[in-house]
Amino acid sequence: MKFVQFWVFLCLLSVEVLHVSESITVKFLNREPLYVEPGRTLVLEAEFQLQPNEQIMFSTWERENSDGEVRLARNNKANNDRTFVEKDGALLRIKGVIKSDYGLYKVIVTATDGIQVTDYRSVIEITNPSTPSLAMKCSVPTQGAQWDSPRFSWQVDGVSVTNETAELDGSLLRLINLGRNYTCVTDSSQGTGKVEVLMKVLPSCVCVSVRFPSQQPVYVVSGQNLVLQAEIQLPSGDHVTKVTWEHEAEEKRNSGKITTMLAEYPARSSGERTTVDKGGSVMTLRNYQRTDNGVYTVTVRDQKGGQSSARCTVHEYEAVHHVSIMVNVSHSSLHCMEAWGTDPVFRWLHEKVAVTDAVGHVSADGTSLYLNAALCGHFTCMLEAWPSCSGGTQ
Repeated sequence: MKFVQFWVFLCLLSVEVLHVSESITVKFLNREPLYVEPGRTLVLEAEFQLQPNEQIMFSTWERENSDGEVRLARNNKANNDRTFVEKDGALLRIKGVIKSDYGLYKVIVTATDGIQVTDYRSVIEITNPSTPSLAMKCSVPTQGAQWDSPRFSWQVDGVSVTNETAELDGSLLRLINLGRNYTCVTDSSQGTGKVEVLMKVLPSCVCVSVRFPSQQPVYVVSGQNLVLQAEIQLPSGDHVTKVTWEHEAEEKRNSGKITTMLAEYPARSSGERTTVDKGGSVMTLRNYQRTDNGVYTVTVRDQKGGQSSARCTVHEYEAVHHVSIMVNVSHSSLHCMEAWGTDPVFRWLHEKVAVTDAVGHVSADGTSLYLNAALCGHFTCMLEAWPSCSGGTQ
């Protein structure tokens, strides 16, 4: 366990008013409400504009709804395993949207000179998803000038189609019930033409498949063992003929992608550090090092020639470093942050005692303390960091 403590004594009697500058801007290119279905992925992207010699100190994403206001991410670090921040804080991605994810999203950018700018966008649950349609289009080329337009008629399996039996819009036929033979007939002053399409329905393929139980990144403490376990599914009567494990190292500048074969089932490995067990579904890499960071790919082949692959991203676990507290005088709040670290847990103390409702309340992610009265006293922000290795360590 990594434990870090940071305390600050505050008793403020005056507030300095900051003048807003227009040098830094943040905005959503489209401010219209965004509709998303539950279970889908939500992506919000803002545009940051800075003046020369201006730098961003903090970029923060927050959400407000009937459950209250929650901080989602700060400086490329999210507060849960469904949320990701990309493009230097300008893009927020939430996987597997649930009810509490709907609301008003706020992106806040703070420059190194203390200037802070904000923009908002609403995310709403879609209650009536659009229904897709499959269409077939008929077209006929003309030769030179033509005084009239072609007339189109359709047949499905030899039966003429009308607007009562299908969605028909001249040259466009929207398919309602799938047929096997489609015929389009055109007629105009330049003659009559016909084209036929025969639809062949292929039998569904039952093939081997492989997946990792979780799609989230795996974190491993340096020096410990990385254990990755894949789930292999086979159709009845089939069996695995080969399983390979590969490692794609994190890209370094001007080096490109480097992929290494780690192990293969039946028994074969690239060195003494790697072993495979349980029919190739479990790979163990001993004495994990930073150079082992990257993407791990498992590929499974069956006796019928089928093949399936799955990928998992692995990073070295990093302890928490450089803890600091930011004070917001006007809102009587304290904000605790770390420079880097894996999955820290925040706790707040007031006069060396856990914060109670009489003192204030802590945000859902634990990073902020909102006080009920003016800032005065000793406040302590404690960070506990535990390795979070969903793939397993030994």
